[in-house]
Amino acid sequence: MKGLAVDWQGSQSFKRDSEGFGPGRRFWRDGWERDQRLAVSDPKGNATPGQDGWRSSPVLDGQEWWVESHAKRADVVRSLRMAGYVARRRYERRPAGWVQRGPHYVPSWQYSEGPATGKEAIDPWDRAEQLDRCSSQWTVQARVTSSGAPLALPIPQGCNQAHICPVCAAKGSRDLARQVRAHIQSQDDGGKLALVTLTHTAITDESLSDALDRWRRAWDLMTKGREGQRFKARIRGYYYGLEVTRNETPWWHVHAHMVVELRPRELVLDPCETCGSEKGQPCSNLKTGKAIKGIHKGRTRSESGMRLTEGSIRDWLAKAWEKATEKAKTGKGWDPYAGCHLGDKIEPARTCRARIKRGDYSGPWWQSIDRADLSHVYQACKYPTPITQLSPVHIVEFLAVSHGRRWHQGGLAWRSIKRLGDESIAAELEEAIEKGNRADLGRPICSMAPGHSPALDDIVRGRGTGATQAKGLREGQEGEPTGLDVRWILSRSEFFVAALWESKGYGEAGTTEITTSRPALPTDEDAVIETLEHKSGRKIARAVVRVRTLHPTFTMSGDLALALLLDTEDLIRPPEQDPNPDLAARAAAPGRPSAGKFQPPKAQSPAAETD
Repeated sequence: MKGLAVDWQGSQSFKRDSEGFGPGRRFWRDGWERDQRLAVSDPKGNATPGQDGWRSSPVLDGQEWWVESHAKRADVVRSLRMAGYVARRRYERRPAGWVQRGPHYVPSWQYSEGPATGKEAIDPWDRAEQLDRCSSQWTVQARVTSSGAPLALPIPQGCNQAHICPVCAAKGSRDLARQVRAHIQSQDDGGKLALVTLTHTAITDESLSDALDRWRRAWDLMTKGREGQRFKARIRGYYYGLEVTRNETPWWHVHAHMVVELRPRELVLDPCETCGSEKGQPCSNLKTGKAIKGIHKGRTRSESGMRLTEGSIRDWLAKAWEKATEKAKTGKGWDPYAGCHLGDKIEPARTCRARIKRGDYSGPWWQSIDRADLSHVYQACKYPTPITQLSPVHIVEFLAVSHGRRWHQGGLAWRSIKRLGDESIAAELEEAIEKGNRADLGRPICSMAPGHSPALDDIVRGRGTGATQAKGLREGQEGEPTGLDVRWILSRSEFFVAALWESKGYGEAGTTEITTSRPALPTDEDAVIETLEHKSGRKIARAVVRVRTLHPTFTMSGDLALALLLDTEDLIRPPEQDPNPDLAARAAAPGRPSAGKFQPPKAQSPAAETD
């Protein structure tokens, strides 16, 4: 929207040009499109998804974190709006070829000045638009139970920007913590657990990129090479999450919260100082027929190994991290006092430093975890930063540096902890379903991509949009059934499910050819350039190769889909909450004896058709 014909700045007036641009755009740095408009309105006090009002569902009923996270998301959107202006006024960007984003290659822009020089110039306005739409659209996912029955689960569509979106970060952190806890609880021979905080001395005016690289360099020095062999001899598995904060201080505070599992046995063989192999094992540094001075010749060594306890492992890790951070940046390593001091009211500073000098590194940086209480695991599963505490200037830097960066990592026996956790969760759910303690919500058989699953409003318009309460989202389940047929595009391996549902009279199975675009370079064979036009008027070009695949589809009547949706919500809804009778009554259709109960129409016999 164009503003007034005249802008005032102090006592001077500036006339807008013929395009309606004010004087501010004339000072935008090179590389930014001066005709680009901000497509996101200021949410101000409206924290609802897409600024379209709340939508309630049994999927979210009673979960206060949903409303609280959206309030933070609205604050982030406002900061991103301002950060977009900051980036355009302060930092020049230049084209840097092509870069892969998701399944596509798109033109790359990099900052040529500022603290994020050389990093991808992520436009804060693009992120603001993504966060503004987060969870505003609801999609109905097709699922199949273990018995082959269909389900229709309504799910809000997130923006998948967990490193900056408080809503997606809260959900992602909860899911990660659930996976890690499930794996820990499934262990029969697990060792002791501890929550470890690894940090280093912050440097004034150090860029975020340099601070993260310095932490990573220290981590590699401690976990790789000969020192890494000693690390493996003491730690069975670990999972850490990086976190960065910057409040009013002139530096970035980079640290990691790490859950470690110690070796389950007390007697641990210490690695050979020369070759890294464990004591009692043949040395790999042997020459045939010759003894090398100072190196054992494949015979068992006289030492029986070190007897390690939780305290000795803690003290060793403290010394190793202090040494590694000092090597990463001389004079800016980890100060053990910062992690070991119990507080001025509990322990004088002189007493703490004397204790550290004696080799006792106990303190808040190392917290033992009771396997009966795994609440501390969440600290290692959080996403990188409370972005609501960052100023617009620092948001610009954070967006550029955090783009494509890995924030969580498991190692050693916990390298595949997410997959192992999912397997444990699936086994636990299957057992609970067999015992009748949990409802069988099945497994998804279609993607949530646009066009693959119907929108909730395609089945019933305005479902749950009457919710206005700040907490709980328990008001209103309004909605008007559309009565239109809906279609799901199933995964390529679900032809059998589509045929099974058709045989039971749930709907009609079919097939469709899906054209997908795979990433390519402009110089690749069969590559084509696609141009997408943003609603703000900006155009984006991408190079892709088009591939066609055959997928099964399933089409269901609108009335039957609504009844299936209501029955699925009943499975999720706690027993004390009664389903909405009005909407269930409107969903009544011929062939179903009870409103809201999913039952396909019975097929007529040939004799009946003849009559």
